Amino acid sequence: MMRYHNFICAIIFSTLCGNVMAGSVEDKWGAPLKGPFGLKRVIVSVLNMKGQPDFEDQKLKVNKPTAEFMEDIDVATLLYTFDSLSSTRDIEDLASLTPYYLGEANGVLYRCLILRKGKTILPALKKLAATPSNECTDRFGVQAKICSSDKEYRDTLNYYVGTIARLTKTHSTEAGCTTADWAKM
Repeated sequence: MMRYHNFICAIIFSTLCGNVMAGSVEDKWGAPLKGPFGLKRVIVSVLNMKGQPDFEDQKLKVNKPTAEFMEDIDVATLLYTFDSLSSTRDIEDLASLTPYYLGEANGVLYRCLILRKGKTILPALKKLAATPSNECTDRFGVQAKICSSDKEYRDTLNYYVGTIARLTKTHSTEAGCTTADWAKM
């Protein structure tokens, strides 16, 4: 029960401190926040919380507003916040969510965000591709529901790098994010 309380407190703290506001963290605070509650950390915490086998049981043990809040924490809204963020740290955080399984709908949104960032995020993706480890499985284990397999992770990184390189050569501004393109993803 306490771990769910901590997740909820982290989300509220992050929201109140402006870490999930439009604009980069550096723009708002003048320097990167060194605290433990970045947007990426909140997203991973929510994924982990909802992936716990006892998540539904824990919701039954709290009052109704808290249970509804726990269920309504929307990863898509948190992901979408990255669309307006542009600092190097924010771009690296967005790229480093690649090994996590975000869900089907959130995966489409994530793919769109990565492709829209284009050349800006390419160095971070190449850096991840050059690293032999998978952050999610290193942290949560190979069997964790929120982790993509190493093969899926590597294939996804290669897809992003290749697609961004192709879009850059064709000077495409669509970046695979139109409704028509979603069906192809």
